[in-house]
Amino acid sequence: MGLLAAPKYFKLRETAVDTVLVKEGVFRKTEISAKYGNPQYLFLDRADGKMKCLSGGSLGAIIKNNDLADNAKNKPVEIIYKGEEVMDSGDFKGQKAHQFEVNPIGWGLEDEEETEVVETVTAADSTNLDDLA
Repeated sequence: MGLLAAPKYFKLRETAVDTVLVKEGVFRKTEISAKYGNPQYLFLDRADGKMKCLSGGSLGAIIKNNDLADNAKNKPVEIIYKGEEVMDSGDFKGQKAHQFEVNPIGWGLEDEEETEVVETVTAADSTNLDDLA
């Protein structure tokens, strides 16, 4: 399937949790669904060359908060379906919403490890603990 072909759509309610929907996707654009009126997000999956269409409010927030819509940056991501969750606040409180895990691919974050800062006290630290009382 080439770039000029129709995008691949997913029936999320029939999709198993932890299914990888996009292996190495680069955000291309947002369209508004003519049928439902909701935003749909198109990703070009470099892994198979297919355009893939996903929708969900949580995905929109991830795209916005991580500058994925800036096509000049071409930030590839892996997108995994995480099932539905009942919203506990906002305009859609009490309604189910599809959830996604979005992992950066090749952003340089993979090399960063959490480091624990350990502060040591030596004899040169001449603070008298009795003065603190």
